[in-house]
Amino acid sequence: MNCKSQLLQPLVSICIPTYNAAKYIVETLESISRQTYKNIEIIVGDNASSDDTERLVDDFKKTSGLEIIYYKNENNLGYSGNCNKLIKQAKGEFVAIYHSDDIYHDRIVEHQVSLLLENKEVAGCFTNYSYIDEKGNDTTRGCQFEVNNSWMTIFNHDDYIVNILDKFRNPFFCPSSLVRKDIYQTVGGYNERIKFIEDQDMWIRILENNSMAVINKKLVKYRIHEAQGSSVYTNINRKSESPMISHIRSYLLEKYGEERYTISYKFKVDRLLAIDDIRFAFYLVKKGCNQPIYSKYHEFIRCSKAKYLLSVSDIRFVKFFVLQWLPVSITYLALKLVIKVRS
Repeated sequence: MNCKSQLLQPLVSICIPTYNAAKYIVETLESISRQTYKNIEIIVGDNASSDDTERLVDDFKKTSGLEIIYYKNENNLGYSGNCNKLIKQAKGEFVAIYHSDDIYHDRIVEHQVSLLLENKEVAGCFTNYSYIDEKGNDTTRGCQFEVNNSWMTIFNHDDYIVNILDKFRNPFFCPSSLVRKDIYQTVGGYNERIKFIEDQDMWIRILENNSMAVINKKLVKYRIHEAQGSSVYTNINRKSESPMISHIRSYLLEKYGEERYTISYKFKVDRLLAIDDIRFAFYLVKKGCNQPIYSKYHEFIRCSKAKYLLSVSDIRFVKFFVLQWLPVSITYLALKLVIKVRS
């Protein structure tokens, strides 16, 4: 690509918030260095790491010749605070917030910029993804998105809520976000008072007056490891209620009021809470087979019944219905057997 055509491209700020990701950040930077879209700036926001992140970023800058803006916060600002600092420093028309433990396809920026240039009404976009383990090996864990043969899917506010409440999935994969900077400025950046669901809160606020899109191609390799923030949802000591569901319930109550919430949304939120408990109970069985795990499994199945009693009449929930209604001792042993056979 010649210099003239590069100058005609919008500048993209690739912002990488990081905290103690020395084990993976070089792989992330290598994947960013291979981007076919060249008019980019790279900003690494180190949130007071105590590992070798700073040295590794500096070494990569020297060996790759890549210009990287690096800063290290004196104190940890939290995820939201660090993202807001990155967005403020970004000079690009578009701001990507990519994560420091994932690997990005060579053409992810090219595809995302193309989508936003061709769809002026779209505030930001995401991509699909595949899973890798700590060592970077592909895993057989399924992708959370439905199979979709179209190039992209556009979501408005109601589409997003329906995906969460009726399809039990967040359609936006946050480590792939590319958003117009002026949109971030309009909504006021990330809410620094909340934790774990900062991205969901951001997307809902953007969708109040805009649409967002998903590119239906797997353009990120999403790394699963214990240190990542999303492990809060699979921590064996987690509380019964997911932060994601608590947030969506509070949002719907505030937006629509108690009467409309009770009529239109409460049963869906309660159902989501129950299914989340059952899913976590299944995860506990995968984690181990000792007595404490069994007790925790029993506790979460019991909690699910208190929130919402599933019906066999809805084919989508048959497997959850079975786990909720059959004796816990039977389902526990059955799940152990299934997991053993699959492994």
